[in-house]
Amino acid sequence: MKMKIGIIYGGRSTEHDASLKSKENFEFNLDNRFEIVELIFIDRIGKIKLNGARKTIGQLIDHINNNNKEVFYLNLLHGQEGEDGSWCGLFDIIDGRGSFESVNTSSILMNKYEQSLVVKYTIKNLMIPYTIILNKANNDKEIIKKINSINSDYVMVKPNTMGASHFTGKFKKNEYNKILEFVKKIFEYDNNVLIQEFIFGEEYTCGVINYKNKLKTLPIIHVQSKAEFLDHKSKHIYGNTKCDFEYFEKREELEEKSIKLFKLFNIIGMCRFDFLISNGNIYYLEGNLIPGFSNESAFPMMLKKDNITLSDFLIDLIKSYDLAEKNNKYLPYRID
Repeated sequence: MKMKIGIIYGGRSTEHDASLKSKENFEFNLDNRFEIVELIFIDRIGKIKLNGARKTIGQLIDHINNNNKEVFYLNLLHGQEGEDGSWCGLFDIIDGRGSFESVNTSSILMNKYEQSLVVKYTIKNLMIPYTIILNKANNDKEIIKKINSINSDYVMVKPNTMGASHFTGKFKKNEYNKILEFVKKIFEYDNNVLIQEFIFGEEYTCGVINYKNKLKTLPIIHVQSKAEFLDHKSKHIYGNTKCDFEYFEKREELEEKSIKLFKLFNIIGMCRFDFLISNGNIYYLEGNLIPGFSNESAFPMMLKKDNITLSDFLIDLIKSYDLAEKNNKYLPYRID
């Protein structure tokens, strides 16, 4: 009997287009062990279609609730309202069956600043770039003062909770006017902005999956961009990034730290962790619970390098979520 799959994709996220590409790769490359019976599309303003028919959010939840024993729902909603725990909460409430992490795991790994603090005080010999966090209450004078506290000639400016390197830029530290304008633009989409020291180094990314009943690191990719860092253009336009799997000195250490991160954040199915190595030091950048699955994306490249088909990967991904233990929430008691 074929496994019945429902794919949830699109979304109001700024990563809407990446989600469409991920859906296409699964839709056209799964083998005959699967039957995609439901396509749940969420457009850019939040309207929902189930196999082409318009549904309200309530109707969709009722539908999933009635089908969640037969259908496994694959969450390909990148970014906001998908990767951040919003849909995870809905599936948790209705005991839905699908590739949904806990709300806590999802929300932390969507928040670059919070996950960096967790890592900083938990995993030894894994460094974090010096980072300041801004909110909309900070005035220009306060922001400039914070920038001056960074001990580097260049700084990285980025949103705290947006993915795909949207609105990520490198500036000279004294380019205050340019930085302030960039910060204002980010505040249109994110409540917090991060300003980090710019560290010259080599970028690496490591995937971890729950495979054959154990945690497995995928081949690590050394990412080299035509730009000075891995920006949005580098990630999404073919030819702007070179990826290789060559052996490097810190490979085993990166694999070890990636497994520790997977366990630290209580991840069930998959994650891709990004690092930077500079002068022998390993810096943690961020984790991605729903990495891109387009043909040009790093995660499918890692699977292919390890001779794991998309279908074999999905078989074990489904097992990992189906077998994950759920906490008992029912505790009858009285307050007397």
